[in-house]
Amino acid sequence: MAKGCDLLKIARRIRGLTQIEVADTYGVNLKTYQRWEKGIHPVSYDDLAALCEQVFVIPLPEVERAEHYAK
Repeated sequence: MAKGCDLLKIARRIRGLTQIEVADTYGVNLKTYQRWEKGIHPVSYDDLAALCEQVFVIPLPEVERAEHYAK
């Protein structure tokens, strides 16, 4: 199973968004989002699911499936 940080990267790349676009759209500081994506601070499941649904518009299970193809 992939880590939250990896799923964020995959979903963001699928949608072709920058980190600043994701952070602005979700309403968090850029540094916070970058720390989540780098795995410095773990992203909560609630934030991960909300980012997938609201920003990436990809259900979390779909991102988890896409992770297998990203390797």
